[in-house]
Order: sequence, then C-alpha cells, then structure tokens
Amino acid sequence: MLGTYRFYNIYDLQLTTINSRLEGFKQGLQTAGLKLNSDWIVSADYNENIGYELIKAVHHKLGRLPKAIFTPSCNILQEILSYLVEINAKQDDISLCSYDYNSYFDLICYPIDAIAQDYATMAKACVNATNKLINFKPLKNSQIFIKPQIVWRKKRAVS
Repeated sequence: MLGTYRFYNIYDLQLTTINSRLEGFKQGLQTAGLKLNSDWIVSADYNENIGYELIKAVHHKLGRLPKAIFTPSCNILQEILSYLVEINAKQDDISLCSYDYNSYFDLICYPIDAIAQDYATMAKACVNATNKLINFKPLKNSQIFIKPQIVWRKKRAVS
C-alpha cells in the first residue's frame, strides 16, 4: 500500500533543523522503497500562513489533495489542518505525518502519525554535558543519538 503513496514534504525554510529533518524524510522514503520525486518537496520562506498556502497550492496543482503529507513542525501541520477543515477533507482523503508529537494530536479528527522525540533523555543529556563543560571536563562525544519513538494513529470514527 505504501508504494502507491506520493509523500509530500511541506515545510518552511526558517526552521533551523530543516536540513536534518529533510534528510530523514528522504531516508525514510528510501527505506520504504519509494523513489523521491523533487516535486514532492514543497517549501517557501516563512510567513504566518505558509503551511496553508503551500497545501492549497499543491491541491490546486494536482487537482486533488496529495495522499500523504509529512510536516517537520507543528506550526506547519496546524496550518495544513486549517486548510483541510476549510475544504471539508475526509480522513480517508489524506494521511498526515509530523515531526514532534503533541498530545493535542489525540484530539484531532484527522489521524496524525508522528515522530516523538524523547525530551526527558534529551534534557538529561544536555544537563550532563553542561555540567561537564562548566567543570572543564571533556565530553566523550560531540553528538549523541537519542532514538525517537513513532506514534501511529488509527483513523477515528466520525459521528
């Protein structure tokens, strides 16, 4: 089923971690056996409604909604959700994925799969590194990989 999806990545250019998240998106497509089409990567300079504007442009260009969208931030996701609600898109019309899980995802009528960062482990690693640096002790690693969790959402029943 995944092979039939065209996964669009909609993002703004302001986010400082965008290149890392974009590389992760590309690696994810490759791992899933999907060939990247450069048209699937949609971006623009940040403005207040950039997610809304980008999804609207993709919708008009395709003549339909894309089957799947990955957003690297909750702000962009929120704007995409606004557009979907405005046009009365059905859950089955689109699959949504986002970076950074938020508990409000559980309350939204569109199921959103998410990459959830382990904030507790991240905070602990930062405190440990800061303490070492304050005490002039060398860091063993300049980078630490903290594995995220994938949060899968099922389609919700709409009454």
